[in-house]
Amino acid sequence: MRLRTRNGQLSLGSIYKLVVVGWTFTWTLLFAFIFVLMILRSLSGAPLTVNGEAAYGVGAFLAGALPVMIFFPVVAFIQALIFGGFFVLAMMIYRMFSPITVETESASVFS
Repeated sequence: MRLRTRNGQLSLGSIYKLVVVGWTFTWTLLFAFIFVLMILRSLSGAPLTVNGEAAYGVGAFLAGALPVMIFFPVVAFIQALIFGGFFVLAMMIYRMFSPITVETESASVFS
């Protein structure tokens, strides 16, 4: 990921990129964990109640885990876009009163 600075300040686009990537990655990992739990639950043989009817085996997987696998990453990405915008707006307001500076240290890889 390439982040841009202007006069020692991190650009708003770079801040937005950091927030969106971090938010999406974190929530997708959490949803992957929930997805694995749903798979284990559907493979355990215990019935899963869907619309008042019991589902077993593959039906339980399709009813319980498949929607989680499809919708949760989409929801995480949409949330990242929305809250990333709010975060950038807050940083824009903060930059009016106090600068956000980026300090870099040059370090040798072979030291």
